[in-house]
Amino acid sequence: DIITGYVATIKAMRHLEKSGILLQTVTEPVKEYLRKCRQDTVRCVVTSLIEETPSDLAEELARSENLQAEENERNAEEMNNWQNWNPDPIDATIETEKSSPQNRKSDIISMIVDIYGSKELFVNEYRNLLAERLLTQLDFNPEKEIRNLELLKLRFGETLLHNCEVMLKDVRDSKRINAHILESSSFLTTDAASADPTISALIVSSQFWPSFKKETMELPEEINKVFDRYKKS
Repeated sequence: DIITGYVATIKAMRHLEKSGILLQTVTEPVKEYLRKCRQDTVRCVVTSLIEETPSDLAEELARSENLQAEENERNAEEMNNWQNWNPDPIDATIETEKSSPQNRKSDIISMIVDIYGSKELFVNEYRNLLAERLLTQLDFNPEKEIRNLELLKLRFGETLLHNCEVMLKDVRDSKRINAHILESSSFLTTDAASADPTISALIVSSQFWPSFKKETMELPEEINKVFDRYKKS
């Protein structure tokens, strides 16, 4: 709710005062609260960016494809009109002096990332959230996740999101490998194979995924036999 109010404030202030000077002053207390008093801000932001239900942040993420074109156009306009540049008014507060004109014109997602001043925090949280979704939602929509990843790349850069790209590739490769194993003759050699439980596996490039919790559960011998045969195949 706080983030929703924060986004609404940004939109309202942009209508009221185009320069963005008052926007920095008005939003600074909210940013300080989110940064210092809440530990769930980053997860809430990332969840809002990629959730299925419509949200302000999800809409902003969907605009990412047009962002670069708008940025290039704005930069060209500023270069052409450099002689008309004016400094901040004399009554600008100390807080507004910390922000450059470019920052004041930043999009909403950039302003939220600026709460912490670090893209890595949000990318790491997205990586953890993506791993959680891939491991728990067996019927997840790969096209939707790939779409989210491509849009996030436009915001945070390809380098920071390389691990997430590998994770999605692991899922695609695992489905292909899994189908190949289940159809292979080496896996279906035993007489009892038809009565065995169906097994599928996610094969991960462990150095790119978040750390996993160590599992200590002992499986029944019948299932272990099928697992061993699956691993050998």
